[in-house]
Amino acid sequence: MQFHQLPRSAQIYILASIALSGVLLSVALFIYPVHWDLSLALIIGVAVVASVSKVDLTVPNGRMNLSNAVVFLAIMLRHTLSAGMIVAAVSAVAGAIPRARRPDGTYAHRTWYKPALSVANLLQSAFIAGLLWMVAAGSAADEGAITTRFLAGVLLTSCSYFVVNTVGISVAMALSQGSDIRALWKENFRWTFPGYLYAACASGGAAILYSRLGLGSFLLLPPVYVVSYSYKLYLEKINTELRHVHELNELNGRVIGTLAMTIEAKDRYTHKHVERVREYALAIARELGVSGPELEAVRIGSMVHDIGKIAVPEMILTKPGKLTPEEFERMKVHVNVGVKILEAVNFPFPAVDAVAAHHERWDGNGYPNGLKGEEIPIVGRIVAIADGFDALTSDRHYRKGMSHEDALKLMDSQKGQQYDPVGIEALVRALPKVKPIIEELDRQQYQADEFAGHRRLIPQAALEEIALAAEEAVLLFEMAVNPNISHSPKEVLSLLMEKALRLIPGTAAAVFVVDDDRTEVRVEGCCGLYRELLDGLSMKVGEGIAGWVVAHNAAALNAPATGDLSRRVQPGENLELNSALSVPLEIGGICTGAITIYHTGYNLYNAHHQRLLSTLASHASTALETIAQLEANQTLAHTDSLTELPNMRHLIQHLEELTTKTREPFTVLLLDLNGFKQINDTLGHLEGDRVLQDVAQILRHSIRTQDLAGRYAGDEFVIVCPGSQSEDSSLIVDRIRASFMKYAASREDAPGISTSIGVANYPVDGLDWRSLLSAADRRMYSDKLTYHGDSIEQDSHPVVARR
Repeated sequence: MQFHQLPRSAQIYILASIALSGVLLSVALFIYPVHWDLSLALIIGVAVVASVSKVDLTVPNGRMNLSNAVVFLAIMLRHTLSAGMIVAAVSAVAGAIPRARRPDGTYAHRTWYKPALSVANLLQSAFIAGLLWMVAAGSAADEGAITTRFLAGVLLTSCSYFVVNTVGISVAMALSQGSDIRALWKENFRWTFPGYLYAACASGGAAILYSRLGLGSFLLLPPVYVVSYSYKLYLEKINTELRHVHELNELNGRVIGTLAMTIEAKDRYTHKHVERVREYALAIARELGVSGPELEAVRIGSMVHDIGKIAVPEMILTKPGKLTPEEFERMKVHVNVGVKILEAVNFPFPAVDAVAAHHERWDGNGYPNGLKGEEIPIVGRIVAIADGFDALTSDRHYRKGMSHEDALKLMDSQKGQQYDPVGIEALVRALPKVKPIIEELDRQQYQADEFAGHRRLIPQAALEEIALAAEEAVLLFEMAVNPNISHSPKEVLSLLMEKALRLIPGTAAAVFVVDDDRTEVRVEGCCGLYRELLDGLSMKVGEGIAGWVVAHNAAALNAPATGDLSRRVQPGENLELNSALSVPLEIGGICTGAITIYHTGYNLYNAHHQRLLSTLASHASTALETIAQLEANQTLAHTDSLTELPNMRHLIQHLEELTTKTREPFTVLLLDLNGFKQINDTLGHLEGDRVLQDVAQILRHSIRTQDLAGRYAGDEFVIVCPGSQSEDSSLIVDRIRASFMKYAASREDAPGISTSIGVANYPVDGLDWRSLLSAADRRMYSDKLTYHGDSIEQDSHPVVARR
């Protein structure tokens, strides 16, 4: 980051620090002029070598840097502020050179303020440390003995140098990054104090040795350097092995992190969820003073807290609404699955605890273990708060995200119940600091994956593809659900358009259906913009986009939208739809229509869009074919196959509905053919069947539109006349008798055919279908005796008895 890109507070601090160090150096040189001699030259030479070669000695709980030890030695030997400050400045400048060198020997461009701030910081540290040494120890080192003053000077020098150096760096870093100074210092520098103390003690010993041997003590430097350099080579070997182990651990973490983000990416509304949760969780943890292994556990655990969702069906993960109790139980398994996955990694920090406990509740009503209060690991409590806050403030399929203020109010009302009260307070304090980081994450076109200090970017397009694939699977599943008789073709086509516009970019959509003559296609349903243009639109097969698709049974990709809609647009009107994608709808291998999506863009659609729409159309066609088959089966179950009139089952069902639901008056006519047995016996059963078909045709033309005529059994027929009075039924009876007389006259081979008719009225003659048919049967038999006594057939019996 360049200097002008830093926050204003950081710029001011850097310039002030550089100016202050210049003032302190001037004061030190004025009060304590430098006395140049061989010993000072040798110390400066040692400082340059130590800084350039970077020989660090590992000690328990810290690293002893030889550069710091040389600065301490200059302070203790020369007893002046200026000598220590000059050695510190030379050491800082020499140390900045190797860091700027590339592997090929060239030097990389570096910002000027970083080495300048490093020099300024070391000058200030050396000034304070030198001042305290002069006050506490004075010339105690010249006495050649370890005295109380000498020990006090060593302690004060190391402590002051440590505090000024580390706090100065921490302030600069915190102002640049917008971080908390105290948390940053505790995390990065608190553990380094032993190294400063060891360096000061070693320098004190060297000062005592110099007081006894003089310049001859410098003869010990070469063997000391050889030993330290050999130790450095040994450490490099150890560090190489440690780096290899670290890289393997990091690889495990990165693989798991990538898997976690991939699982989250299955939902396009949540695929940055893990990143935001990580930032919230880290901010809360720092506010709570969490550090070391627990902080790393929060970092990793927040990234992989939902990794177990790989075991949850996508239909549940992406369901746009509240889960059923059964679905919620299925969702809950992701915690235990995630724990089992991560236990195999064997993290050196309690990351698994964060995953295992992120759905536990403070009041003990969480899952999977029902932990309560501080029984819940702190890493789990932190991740639970971060996870809950991001869930409330993020958009979902079924709702818009809350504002941060509303989410905080809701979570504050749940503290002590669902959430750790102290953690909620930490979230309130941390939110202003982490909010800019979250906003930057949301602006990124890449997904960041941070593990063990590394940062990797996954292209946003890749995660969008994963989300699209998951949504595609869900939509196709919904289209593939087997329809039942309650679904209508119109409902299936409506669902088809809805899913198509969710899955494929489009401004409008329409479904075209071919007419029975296969000469025209007509819009059966439409949605989106320009519905007034699409509704009722029709065209010849072969014309327009849909007509061409039906005629050729092939898809049209990026066809001009004017091919369909221009016939509805008046000259001078502006049509904003420019391109279209259309695929055929097939039932039983025959193209029965087309679905077309229109868009305002040009050449927008590609082969991927065509494949998706064809797949949707295929599922819709299967559903339509199934519905058609169900309707055909239902029709067959209620239709007499010979006469194509409603059969006995349908007649009884119709009568039951009239007697139990409407309860309005209606009339039932029962008809029986006279002379039908003679036709069967003399002309054969095929001719008898033809007569029955003729009778069905006579009845169709004799009844009213609202009446129902059906074949009851054999040569018996029933007519139901809703709302009919006795005079109405008499007209129908007369019309039927006249039609039968005309029909009998036209049949020279069966001149004696006629019909007997019985009439029953609801509710006068009965309150159910059995009573009504019995009454109609009695009157039909009476009619047979009255008008057709000579032609009564031997097999005529009352209806109820025959049944």
